[in-house]
Amino acid sequence: MTRPGDAAPAVLLSAHAVAAFWSRVKRSTSPEKRPVFLEFRSSNVFVVFVVCLAISTDILAVCNAALFVGSPIAGWYADRAPSVRSGCRCWLTRSAKTSAMPRGT
Repeated sequence: MTRPGDAAPAVLLSAHAVAAFWSRVKRSTSPEKRPVFLEFRSSNVFVVFVVCLAISTDILAVCNAALFVGSPIAGWYADRAPSVRSGCRCWLTRSAKTSAMPRGT
């Protein structure tokens, strides 16, 4: 239990500590010392490149996950199919459907 006049808990920061923190932040963002390659990293070309790379990485991850799940199923079907032709038809139908799917939805 605290009494009037006791020191504040250690969780609260003093005004001096907050002022010292903000003075360091202001010094580190001064225009004299700019981050390396700031103009290049801020350019539209670089931003579009990074976003496209991230999207293609996500798409590749989804495709690999689908192959990981679908390959054993396709192998099981291929081992038990009455003919090779039925597997080829299935593969062609699936490829046509995925090619016709709209992207980015």
